Amino acid sequence: MNVFKKLIFSALFFAGSYSCFAQEISIQGGFNLSQFIYSTDDHVVRKEGTKLKPGFNFGPIVNVPFDDIWSFETGILFTSKGLKLSGNIMGDEDYLRIKNLCYLELPILIKATIPIKKAKTLAIAGIYAGNALYGFSLAEGTENSVSYRLKDKIQFGNEPNEYDRLDYGLKFGIGTKIKRYQIRAMYSIGLKNFANDDIFIMRNRVLEFYLQYQLKKLDLRKPKTH
Repeated sequence: MNVFKKLIFSALFFAGSYSCFAQEISIQGGFNLSQFIYSTDDHVVRKEGTKLKPGFNFGPIVNVPFDDIWSFETGILFTSKGLKLSGNIMGDEDYLRIKNLCYLELPILIKATIPIKKAKTLAIAGIYAGNALYGFSLAEGTENSVSYRLKDKIQFGNEPNEYDRLDYGLKFGIGTKIKRYQIRAMYSIGLKNFANDDIFIMRNRVLEFYLQYQLKKLDLRKPKTH
């Protein structure tokens, strides 16, 4: 958590240090498709029945242009990630396993805005850091004609079967901007192994789609004097 707080402070300080530029304040929201990537020291392990787990993301965004093309973007996002396994697996009918983790996430992005006729094409890349606020696991299915459903809170810590709250990685994507609106598709590659597991390394992968709306543009540049 201390690392996450330092990153928030650094991003806000950086944005504030460029107050001589215009600043755009926006709100964004959309949906995620996520999964856990399991691996060992040697190779990636494909879990049987793996599906993309739907989720969501939303929060405020600050964009600080450097010039007509390049800008810096950050914000505070509430986003969900996780795992979904389903199907008829190992003799278990209607097998379903879901792990859902909700994060407070800080993106630190560089954006290129290229005008094309009435719209603008966006190319975005950068990093992110997240802190898990809470999570739950769900297991349900039918085994030997007996139905079951179990739901538990995910525990965070440094013990076996607990998850590390910190997550970080890379982000990149594309989008388009028309007036105050932006539509984007982003891909997040988690670099942090958040599982305290002796066998598997676990990392997040998230495909994000969202709509961003510019609420206000603040021009903090000093007016020219004649």
